[in-house]
Amino acid sequence: MITQASLLTSGALISVRFALAIILAIAAIPKLRNPDRTREMLLAFGVPNRVILISTYLLPAIELAVAIALIPSLTLKYAGMAATILFCAFSAAIGFNLALGRRPTCYCFGESLSAPIGISTLIRNAILTIAAAAIFLRPEAFADPRFLDWLGRHSLQVTFAGLVAASIVLTNFLLFQILRQQGRILLSLNGTNGVHNPGLLSSNLVPAVSVPRGLPIGSSAPSFELPTSMNDTKSLKEILDTGFPILIFFLHPGCGPCLSLTPQVAMWSHIMEGKISVVIISAGSPEENQRIFALHKLETVLLQRAREVMDQYKAPGTPSAVLVMPDGTVGSLVATGSDEIAKLVEEVTATNGLSSTNGEIRYESGFRGHTAKGDLVELSQYAGRELTLLFWNPQCGFCQDSVEDLLHWQAQCDAPLVVVSTNRDHELESRGLRAPIVMDEDRRLAAMYGAGGTPMAVRVNANGIVNSGLVAGKAAVMDLLNNAPC
Repeated sequence: MITQASLLTSGALISVRFALAIILAIAAIPKLRNPDRTREMLLAFGVPNRVILISTYLLPAIELAVAIALIPSLTLKYAGMAATILFCAFSAAIGFNLALGRRPTCYCFGESLSAPIGISTLIRNAILTIAAAAIFLRPEAFADPRFLDWLGRHSLQVTFAGLVAASIVLTNFLLFQILRQQGRILLSLNGTNGVHNPGLLSSNLVPAVSVPRGLPIGSSAPSFELPTSMNDTKSLKEILDTGFPILIFFLHPGCGPCLSLTPQVAMWSHIMEGKISVVIISAGSPEENQRIFALHKLETVLLQRAREVMDQYKAPGTPSAVLVMPDGTVGSLVATGSDEIAKLVEEVTATNGLSSTNGEIRYESGFRGHTAKGDLVELSQYAGRELTLLFWNPQCGFCQDSVEDLLHWQAQCDAPLVVVSTNRDHELESRGLRAPIVMDEDRRLAAMYGAGGTPMAVRVNANGIVNSGLVAGKAAVMDLLNNAPC
């Protein structure tokens, strides 16, 4: 006789099985829909360049295959074994990066749920590993026919209950989206757009609508004393002693969007020098941070152990930024993402009589590399001429799609071009590309210009100053090249 308790137990086990399948499917679909973001994430996690292309498509394909295999009872044991191996590999990659002090952003469940990895990520994967291992070791327990028989006899009631539950979830989701959109509209009408307007830098001014990101404007900024990437220490009090407002940028060397934003931060730092202090709070080893930030002449880089200072300021992730006033109070909500950060910087610089777009970034001393044949290539060789730097990966499908257009452009134009490649591209060499191909296996040069993917490009003018935005994708790269002075 089937007891209520045994029925509930059987149902719970089968629910675990299907929940695991849903989790793997939800993880796979965003990766397949956005391979560029997947490639960026894998690079940040330390996947070697030589296997990055196949990994970009193979990983989500395996996740989806395992998710499907968890549904039929016939393949349950093998699916449990594959899921166990998969989650163990994920846990090992997360643990390895955390041990090195790196916290790359995980886009495992899509852009909207992305966040830097942490101990909670490791715990989550441990729980999923245990569930997958249990399915592998006892597949019969997760395919108990008694529950399925009961489900068949009560299919009408179960379907009705499922529809009611789905309707409740959908209604609440739509209500949440409407309320969030209304909040944005109210903020926009109030002129704040979720960020305090530094043109009215008053400690008692608060936005008309409460936004959960960041501390209340006018509250005391949390103090900190952190080691720097140069192995000394610096505190908030010391920085405030200059009497300037402070723009704190929360960045991380393992975060792709942070690398893309870093040249912009360098330009803002140059513009604001002597009026606004720019402070970067990062994590990881001093060497890793010096490799990224020192090339941009960004000197005040403080290192938190994990994300303790970010948590104090209620910053949800990287990149993000917040303004601290000279009196030690919070001057803005936390801006997240490049667009919000740019708006915050624009308002802060305008308040102090500056422009956020008239800076110059010089890289003469930083750009230096060798071709596969050992020839030296450095920026000074192109003094007096406008140069395009093209960031490339021979194993990148988007790069391969651009080869014909690149060679056609070269036949029409003799403008200087340097290809910065993750490894040797024999096809470009054999087909007569005139531009030198500089080897950048450790992505040092790409990181210096904020290039977190391929193909990407940036233009440097005759004085060695970056005078274009960093563009990404075949179409944008070719537009930049086609506008070069031939």
